[in-house]
Amino acid sequence: MKKLVFLLMLIGMAVISVSAQAAEAYLRFVHVIPGVSAIDIYADGQLTVRNLAYGESSNYIMFEDGLHQIVVTPSGITTELWRQQVSAMADIPQTLVAASIDPLQFQAFEDDFSPLAPGTSRLRLIHAIDGAPAVDVLSADQTVVSGLAYGTTSGGFDLPADSYPFAINANGDSLLPETTFNLVSNTTQMVIVYGTPNTPEVLVAAAPVGSGDENGFVRLAHTVIDAPAVDIYANDTLIVPGLAFGQVTEHLPLPAGDYAVEIRAAGTTNTLLDANLTIAADEALTVAAVGTPDDITVNVFVDDLSSVTSDTAVVSVINTAVNSTVNVSLADGTTLASDLAFNTAADVVSLSPAVLPVTLTVTIDDQTASIELDEQEFYGGVYYNAIVLGGNMFQPTTVLFAQTSLAQQVASAPGADSMMIVSAPEPTAIPATPEPVAVVQPTEVVVQPTTVVAPTPEPVAPVVSTPAPQGPTARVNLDPNANLQLRQYPRASALSLGLAPSGTTLIVNGREGAPIDLDGNVIQAQDEDGNFYDWVDPVTLLEDENADLDPEQTWLNVTYLTPDGGEIVAWINALYVVLRDVDGDLMKLRDLPTVPRNIPGEAVNTSITPPPVPEERLTVRVININPGANLNIRRNPTTDSEVLQGMPANTIAGLIGLDESREWAFVEYAPAQGGSITGWVSVNFVEYQRNGSRISLEDLEARGLLETIESDRIGRVSSDAPSFAPPTPNPVRDAYLATVQINPGANLNMRRTPDVNAEVIARIPSQSQLIIEGRTGNQEWLRTTFEGQTGWIAANFVSITYNGVLANIADIPVIEVGTDVDNPPTEEPASNN
Repeated sequence: MKKLVFLLMLIGMAVISVSAQAAEAYLRFVHVIPGVSAIDIYADGQLTVRNLAYGESSNYIMFEDGLHQIVVTPSGITTELWRQQVSAMADIPQTLVAASIDPLQFQAFEDDFSPLAPGTSRLRLIHAIDGAPAVDVLSADQTVVSGLAYGTTSGGFDLPADSYPFAINANGDSLLPETTFNLVSNTTQMVIVYGTPNTPEVLVAAAPVGSGDENGFVRLAHTVIDAPAVDIYANDTLIVPGLAFGQVTEHLPLPAGDYAVEIRAAGTTNTLLDANLTIAADEALTVAAVGTPDDITVNVFVDDLSSVTSDTAVVSVINTAVNSTVNVSLADGTTLASDLAFNTAADVVSLSPAVLPVTLTVTIDDQTASIELDEQEFYGGVYYNAIVLGGNMFQPTTVLFAQTSLAQQVASAPGADSMMIVSAPEPTAIPATPEPVAVVQPTEVVVQPTTVVAPTPEPVAPVVSTPAPQGPTARVNLDPNANLQLRQYPRASALSLGLAPSGTTLIVNGREGAPIDLDGNVIQAQDEDGNFYDWVDPVTLLEDENADLDPEQTWLNVTYLTPDGGEIVAWINALYVVLRDVDGDLMKLRDLPTVPRNIPGEAVNTSITPPPVPEERLTVRVININPGANLNIRRNPTTDSEVLQGMPANTIAGLIGLDESREWAFVEYAPAQGGSITGWVSVNFVEYQRNGSRISLEDLEARGLLETIESDRIGRVSSDAPSFAPPTPNPVRDAYLATVQINPGANLNMRRTPDVNAEVIARIPSQSQLIIEGRTGNQEWLRTTFEGQTGWIAANFVSITYNGVLANIADIPVIEVGTDVDNPPTEEPASNN
């Protein structure tokens, strides 16, 4: 099943008017990991996002500029799924997308809040289907994005607000059929393609963008049941295309002034209604089309945002159900609206953050009915328009909660005061945690080891005044404790002149350009093999004037003003920096001037020295063996020789050399229990590595790195090495393992057949681990064995792993149970009583 989900997420008015405080940064979180249920997200120990379901995005949340520790757990419990550091940067809103179980981590994508003129929308696409090939995005059979790889984003497209058909292809085949996207004025839309290659889905996460003028803020709502979708024009400019019943926009930031508003049937010139609207600066309005298809009117409701704080949610109820009077209340007794007539709004109500069921009571023609609605989450810092929508014989009257996040912060989530996770006091103290900010190649990034030494008095250094940059700048965007190589020439193999720490701001002199001779004349370029060729500026190869250069293939010439008052002029790879113009706005690589590629970098008046060249290290990795088996280390290079020790798959051992036949490798293995073993292994079951990177035998020999070992050399076992014993098979290896994720003290029912009405044959305690034998075709039941009983458990109440990694339930083999299973497992786990 392919589906399209539009999720309209709002940020604060200060952000969309581009006037946020410099110390504030904005992050939002997206959960699109297939097979993983809802998650909770903790930031610096505080519950920040609650119950984020698969295919959903959070609001933008205010963070302090700097590093933050993020911990992710299954919703409602504190079992850690993963943790990582993220870097929040002022004026750079970021969307953190978790899309894969290998590795479990968020990857950061920058959004663009630069001003948009009324009638203009911004579109950006993200490929988040792990395991899918690169995709092409087409509109009206024309390719608009080509070769978008997993984990990457397209450039931003500024387009007139309108309805656009888009299709997504992979390898020439349709991945997502043509789907209409309604791009709304003054919004930036991140279109996230996620799921699996067989079940792709789309999430559209939108945020409002100001026009650069004095703005007012207008939310538009279609509340006329049975009326067609509409296009909304303001002063003859299309603002909102294809707005259907029950849909609302964000609070759109539009320039203050008077507007002639026209509502048309979508895609036509048929005018349904004309109205005039005045928008005052900094005023927030909700404009709703109400009534019946034969009698549509427009009403304007003023939104009072004054009482919204980071620890307070504010709710305003609007009744658009024709000829009705409504009451809206919460389970804790709070009344949101009492006897509220049609086409009126209740006074705002302030709440502490909470998760509460909602009760709606509707009276029409002296007939009264009460409707129990689902739980509603109320976050601090968020303004909620609670719009009562009328019903008909096919759908009941309900309440739509439309959010505007104004001051939502790290501790604004419901339950943040009671749900906390202990975090490290300093985020930089977490080593080797996967980071979403940059995919770092080991040739360009050097991680400095942390050495603990006794404190010594620091000499007082003179204060060096650093002049403000007069041109473009690049901020090093790497993991904490990582550094960027400053190269003498624009290639990864060039001499490193020094290292620039993460967060350093560099002055950008230009991008790589044609080489020149001493007289300044352009000459032929030379590759690393000494071959000459004619240099071509890659900008001239871009077919789209809005396209930009590939940062991974682009080198920048920069100046690093060192802490000791000197400078290093060098070449860096653009993949690892954030580029900004002289005004501090994001800029494109293509707009930089060029610097001749044969101009060498140099270090001037600085004590910073190049990093040491790493020592050559040759290793082997065990491959091509069955699960549970070991590769034998033998005393001599023969198959009947004594076995000294065994190495499981993926074990790394030092490579000393090969025999003359190149059939046996002499290795040194250091078991975890201590000691060392040297001996011979068959080359059929290893791959060669140089400094951690795979290398062929031919390359080893060509580089002169391979030593030939005489075949009479015998293997030895150190006295402190463990004795060899045949391996004991691990029963959970290469098996699907389910962990019961329910409240402590509760039990999960195991039933004889996959049906909620079937006999309960066992009760399984929380956190029990079970080997899964198979599943039902609808993925709702799992078969397992517990204490000698074989039966079925509900998949909703377990997490599933395979060899320690979260698994996709769809990968578990299906067990035919004879009949289709129609009763989904909606029951709650049994208690001990």
